[in-house]
Amino acid sequence: MPTCWAGSMGNCNGGISREHYISKSLFKSSAISVEGFPWCKGTARTVGIESLTAKILCQTHNNGLSPLDKEASALFDAIREWCRRENIRPNTSPLARIARPPTVVNARLLERWFLKTLLNLSLGRDYFIGVHGLEKGVVPLDLVQICFGEIPFDGASGMYGAAHAGMMIASHDTVMFAPLLREDRVLGGLFEFRGFRFVLSLLPDGLQTMPQLEGVDAGWQQAKLLHPIELIQMQISHLITVPVIRFKW
Repeated sequence: MPTCWAGSMGNCNGGISREHYISKSLFKSSAISVEGFPWCKGTARTVGIESLTAKILCQTHNNGLSPLDKEASALFDAIREWCRRENIRPNTSPLARIARPPTVVNARLLERWFLKTLLNLSLGRDYFIGVHGLEKGVVPLDLVQICFGEIPFDGASGMYGAAHAGMMIASHDTVMFAPLLREDRVLGGLFEFRGFRFVLSLLPDGLQTMPQLEGVDAGWQQAKLLHPIELIQMQISHLITVPVIRFKW
């Protein structure tokens, strides 16, 4: 019998609904490229978005997380629009490119969206989840409470940006995921989000450097970690950078 992974909070209602592992609202097409799952390690595969679902949340808790999906979609859309404009930049004056205001994203909601997605992808696997997980494949109460905004991330855990100077962005409708594992415990995840890279750490002491992981793009190992991440900006000439995304904490 399917159960809700947020059931430890109580208040389950409305029956078990079908939840997308990765929010459907992020994508414009019905098929997406994914990588990092057990069945597509090391190579991206194109799948129908509707196939990436499972009955893992009740309707009440699923609906309660919809603001997180909305914020992640806002970031995805902003990156998509920035890339569209850059593709037509010969017809756009440099002044107009500089004058565009950055998209402001609610960083707290986005951070919780990364946690929600990590929990969706870790559920039922043969790993303990988080620092305090006591049963393999089961979401512990503290992470449920963080995901629903009842308690904050602990210490320096949470969302990090990952980037390096000269990093090239190939922005397509893709999401890449790789778990951060220590022995038999999931302690975070790497996410590539339309070519932009983020790390979610569940470690209270945080991350100072990129962990060494097999099977991920070499660019990840060159990345510097930014926590808290405040701004994504792009270089449009030798001397000029423009802010694209501002994260509001």
